[in-house]
Amino acid sequence: MKNTSAIYFFFLLLITGFWACSRKEGKINGPGRAECTIDGERMKGGFSGNLFEPDQRAFWSYKKDTFTFGLMIPVYSEKKGLYVFDIQCSQKGWPEIGKEYPLRNIREDEFRLKKRILDKFYNISVEHQIQIYQYADTNKLPKSIRKRKILTYANEMKGGYICFSVLDTIKRKVKADFEVHAEGQSVWFPEIKWSVSAYRGTFEVSALLKRVTPYHKMTTELFY
Repeated sequence: MKNTSAIYFFFLLLITGFWACSRKEGKINGPGRAECTIDGERMKGGFSGNLFEPDQRAFWSYKKDTFTFGLMIPVYSEKKGLYVFDIQCSQKGWPEIGKEYPLRNIREDEFRLKKRILDKFYNISVEHQIQIYQYADTNKLPKSIRKRKILTYANEMKGGYICFSVLDTIKRKVKADFEVHAEGQSVWFPEIKWSVSAYRGTFEVSALLKRVTPYHKMTTELFY
C-alpha cells in the first residue's frame, strides 16, 4: 500500500513539474513559456524547471562559426488538448534579430544534419494526441485501434517561420515569434493523417543551457 501511494505521489510530482501554467487560470511561471493560436483558440504553456531539470530542453551552442538552438515546449487548452513544439535551429553566424527565417523540412536535410553543416536551418516538429476516428477512414484500420487515441507528430513543414527578438546567451535569455503549418502521418498506419496551423506564436526562455543541438526527426508513436 505504501509503495502504491509513493508511485501516485511521484506521478503527481512529474505532472506538476512538467506543467508551467495553471490550466484553469492560464498563469505561466518558470524559465520557459510559450503561446500561440490554433484554430482560433489562444493556447499557453511552458515548463517550470522544478523537477528533473526540465529547463535542459532549452539549449544553444556556438562552434565553428555556427549557432545552434533547440527548444521543446508545450502549450495546452481544455478544448484542443496538448501540443508540444520541438524547435531546432542552425545558423552560420548569429541570427539577425527581427528577421523571419522560413521553416525547412528535416527530410530534405537529413544527411547534412548528421554532418552539422547546415546554414539557416529552422524546423518545428509538432507533437499532438489525436482521436483516430476523426482523422482516418476506420474501415481501413484494424478494429483494435479504431476507437483509440494516438500520440503522433507533424514533421512535414508546409510553411511558417521563426523570428528572434531577443538573443542574449550571457543572461541565458531568448525570445522569438513563430508560425508553423505542418502535416503529420502515422508511421504504423499511413491512413491516419492530420495537420496543424499555429499563428501568432511566441516563446521565451530565461534558462538556456550551452549544449550542441541534437537534431532529430520525431517518429515515436504511442496508442492509448
